[in-house]
Amino acid sequence: MSGALLQAAGGALVLLAGYDLYRTVLVPRGRGGPVTRGVCRGIWRAASLGGDRVKAQAGPLTVVGGVAAWGALLAVGFALVTWPALGEGVAASGDRETPTDFLAALYYSGFNLTTLGTGDLVPRTDVYRVLMIAEAAVGFSYLTLALTYVMSVYDALNRRNVFALGLHQRTSDTGDAATYLAGLLPGPPAAASQDLTALSGELAQLFEAHHFYPVLHYFRLPEPRYAMARILFVTLDAASLIRSAPDGPEAKTLAESAAVEALWRGGLRPVHELAPLFLPDQSPDGPPDGGTLEQDRDRWQAHYLRAAAKLRAAGVACRDDDAGFARYAAGRAEWDAVVRRFATFMDYDWDAIADPHTGG
Repeated sequence: MSGALLQAAGGALVLLAGYDLYRTVLVPRGRGGPVTRGVCRGIWRAASLGGDRVKAQAGPLTVVGGVAAWGALLAVGFALVTWPALGEGVAASGDRETPTDFLAALYYSGFNLTTLGTGDLVPRTDVYRVLMIAEAAVGFSYLTLALTYVMSVYDALNRRNVFALGLHQRTSDTGDAATYLAGLLPGPPAAASQDLTALSGELAQLFEAHHFYPVLHYFRLPEPRYAMARILFVTLDAASLIRSAPDGPEAKTLAESAAVEALWRGGLRPVHELAPLFLPDQSPDGPPDGGTLEQDRDRWQAHYLRAAAKLRAAGVACRDDDAGFARYAAGRAEWDAVVRRFATFMDYDWDAIADPHTGG
C-alpha cells in the first residue's frame, strides 16, 4: 500500500475517533458514537451469555472498552500517518539507524499521544514537528475527556441506584406500587402530592442521564430493584392505579393534579423516547413475547384486584372493580409492552420486575 493511502487511512481513523468522542461525550442526545455503540452491543452480547455475575461486568467493561477504543483509533491512526515518514520526516536521535516498521511508528505515536515526550524518535521536518504538537494536543484532550466521561458516568450511575433503592424502600422492599400507595394515600393529600412530585423529578433526572450517557443502559446489577424496568414499572403502575382505583372528591383531585400528571409523563417519556434508541430492533407495539392480549388482560386484572384490595384495607375508598379496572387497563396498555422489553433485553425475569410476590 502506498504511503499516501496509509496516511489517508490513518487520518480517517483519527477523524473517526474524534467524531465518536464528540458524539459520545459532548452531544447530550442520541445513542453515542458508532464505535461506542458497537463496543457496547458487542460486550453486552458476550456478557449476556453468562450468569448474573458476568452480566454485572458488562457496564464497567463497556466504559473501559469505549475509552480503549478511542485511544487505539488515535494511536493507530497517527501511527499510519507517521509510518511512511520513518527515516526521513521522523528519524532516530543521534546516529542510530531508524527502524521503519509499523511497531516503531506505533511506538512514536504512543509517546506523542500520551504526552510522554518524543522518546528516541524525533521529527526532522517542520510538518512532522507540527504533527507531533497536534498529536500531543489531541492526546491531552482525549485523556481529559475520557477521565471526565468516566467520572460523569459513575456519578450518574450512583444517582440512578440511589433513586432505585429509594423507590424500592417506598414499596416496603416489595417492588409493589400498591404497597407504596397504601401507605401514601391515607395521609394528607398535600404530603402525597409532594412525594409524587419528588418522584417525577427523579424520573426526569433519570431520563436525562440516559440521554447524556447511553452506556448507563448496560449497567446491570443482579438485584432487580436496580433495573430500569423495575423503576418504570413501579412509577407507571403507581400513576395508573392513582388514576383508576381511588374514588371520591379528594381522589379525583389528586388523580387530576399536576403531581400525578408529571409522574405519568415522566414515566412515559423513557418508554417513548429511550426505547427506540435502546431497543432499536424491537417494536414497542403489541403484546410482549410469549403472551397474548387476552392473557395480558387476565394478568392485569388479577394485579389490579390485588392492588384495589390492598388500598381498601388501608382505608382508601375505591371504585367498583369493573370500572376501576377498565381505567387501569387503558393506562397500562400504553406502557406495559415496552417495559417488558426493557426487562427482556437486560435478561431479567418479568415476575421479579413486576411483582416479586405475585408475578403481576
